[in-house]
Amino acid sequence: MAEQILTIINAENNDRETALEKQLSLLPEETREAAEKAYRAWLNEDYEIAERRCRRLLQSTSHLEIQLLLGQCYFAQGKWLEASELFRELLEEYPEEAEIRLYLGMSYHALGSFEKAVDELEKLWPPQEYSPFYFTSYGDSLQMTGKKRQARDVFYKEVEQYEKTGEILSAEMTDGAYQNLLYLDLALANGAYQRDMDSYLCFLEHAEITPK
Repeated sequence: MAEQILTIINAENNDRETALEKQLSLLPEETREAAEKAYRAWLNEDYEIAERRCRRLLQSTSHLEIQLLLGQCYFAQGKWLEASELFRELLEEYPEEAEIRLYLGMSYHALGSFEKAVDELEKLWPPQEYSPFYFTSYGDSLQMTGKKRQARDVFYKEVEQYEKTGEILSAEMTDGAYQNLLYLDLALANGAYQRDMDSYLCFLEHAEITPK
């Protein structure tokens, strides 16, 4: 399943070995050694090396997990056109795979194709579980297409995730979600600005960020 690669990528260090072993068990035995090298290069942020290893593997296999890893390599290197083309092709073959649609939508967002991004990301709303960067990509795409009220609701979901857990996956991402939320509170005159500003100030103190 597509979500297996993201289980590895998003896992805590202590859980990655277990997740990687599970992922490799899904692959044909003759490809596991080469696939493990590709995964480890990805996890070490050697994306160019991981991309080359994926391409080499795909000369002899078309296994979904390897194609997904290649898409992740493209995305991580900012090769969003290549990523969008690959994820679009995969989605045609696996239309029920939410993670493929997620990365296709985020690739469109990165390319500035906001309407296409909305078309894909809205199909995942509301998400079954928290996915890093989903809310910010979807919220920004909605905002850029003039859907301010929907955008505000989506950015709030990213803020709410922090408020509920206190966890900061990316201080920059959460800070951006707060700033967009506050802007939209004012634009919509919805009466939520002060409440969200108080929350933002608590976040800044927690994250030790100096307000701009």
